[in-house]
Parts: sequence; structure tokens; C-alpha cells
Amino acid sequence: MDDFERLRAIVDGDESLQAELFAQTDPTAFIAALTRIADRHDLLVPEARIWQALEEGRTVWYATWA
Repeated sequence: MDDFERLRAIVDGDESLQAELFAQTDPTAFIAALTRIADRHDLLVPEARIWQALEEGRTVWYATWA
């Protein structure tokens, strides 16, 4: 499991972190918040990896509407 997957597992298991992230409506603010969470857990997750995950999620979401 890499640090991105660890971060995802941490957020998935913590409702308060999820609430913190759901409050972010701007993608840049969301990424900054997620980066801070990663830092608090000593995880190295590059912003580029988070942007990639957002794009992958958007692609899947669009596919469900086709």
C-alpha cells in the first residue's frame, strides 16, 4: 500500500476528516486540505497524485452519465 492509498484509508475511516474535505468546494482548497491531512500523518502524497485521482474520479462519474 502506498502513501496515497494509506491516506485514502485514513480519510475513509474518519468521519471528521470526511466532513473537513466535503466542506471544500474549490478543488485547490480541497487539495490543500488533503495535503495537510497527509502531512499530519507523515505521508508523502504529491499534489499531482491528488489531481490525478480527482481526474480519474471525474472520468468515472462522467461515464456513469453516458
